Amino acid sequence: MQTDAGPYSVVVAANGRMRDSLKGVDTPTALPYVLEAQRFAQLGPNDRRAFLFGLMGLSVSGAEVRKRLLAKNHPSAYVEAVIPMLRAGFDVAHTSAQDQARDQKAVWRVITGEKKAETWAAQKLEVDAAALAELADRSAAIGKDVESANQRVGALDQDSKRRAEILKRLDVLRAKAGPRQVLAEQLQADEAALLEKTAKIQNVRDTALSQNALPCPECER
Repeated sequence: MQTDAGPYSVVVAANGRMRDSLKGVDTPTALPYVLEAQRFAQLGPNDRRAFLFGLMGLSVSGAEVRKRLLAKNHPSAYVEAVIPMLRAGFDVAHTSAQDQARDQKAVWRVITGEKKAETWAAQKLEVDAAALAELADRSAAIGKDVESANQRVGALDQDSKRRAEILKRLDVLRAKAGPRQVLAEQLQADEAALLEKTAKIQNVRDTALSQNALPCPECER
């Protein structure tokens, strides 16, 4: 038998054994589905898609999908937005694209007031040159005020840092001066006690001298 794949023959011997001329040669992928049509219907969506892509030699890589979408004149921004979603599968990418399209339609309805794209045009804005110039002057003045305020804030920050450093040094000096103050107070107390004891000793001496003094002969005359 002559086929598209070449000659094919099956020989059946008298003992019933069969000899296939294509034995050991891989059969076409689609042959089982041709011989058993219901097999294709029994495939799941993903397996069915994979089978058809393989049968037709189609590539589902991100680069190939991007190429085909751009060839159909789809905006490149939309293409680049949908390509990463293909990593989760076509179904997920399709659902995500539908959600985004629905959201964009809602935004369009808000902007245009439910008008169709073919009949809607953006209103031309009238610009008041004088008002625009006034706003520019006010913006410049505000900018100067902000700059001046920033300078004042910077100066206050510097003052705050210097004050913090002074307080820190003051704490250190107080810690060092603490023991010295205690010693000065102790010295003052000791000096006062010394003066008191010196006065008492002097008083005792004076008393002793007055009691033990010899009478003066000349004074008794």
